[in-house]
Amino acid sequence: MRSNKGQALLEFILILPIFLLFLLAIIDFGRIIYEKNRLEGVASDVVDLVNNGVLSDAEIENKLEEYYNMPLALMIERKEVNTIINISREIDVLTPGLGIAISDPYVVEVIRVINNE
Repeated sequence: MRSNKGQALLEFILILPIFLLFLLAIIDFGRIIYEKNRLEGVASDVVDLVNNGVLSDAEIENKLEEYYNMPLALMIERKEVNTIINISREIDVLTPGLGIAISDPYVVEVIRVINNE
């Protein structure tokens, strides 16, 4: 009787890199979704601060970076009709080869438009 242990080990070794790439890709997409949700919360805070009108744009940006302890790109564009708030953050992609499908670093962006009344 022959043992199939060597064959199973070889198949496992051949499949392991592909499995690890899928696992890392799932982790990367999870990180991107997490950061998108986190920026949605930041956007809600920025909308509240802009509506209050007490702080300048630079003070809002400093307050956000201090509170959330992460680098953010904040752009507040005030127009006659509306105010556009754009918040973005770069996420480094960990999975080798995933940079072909999505840009590396991937830019997560949240945009809010407030109508001026």
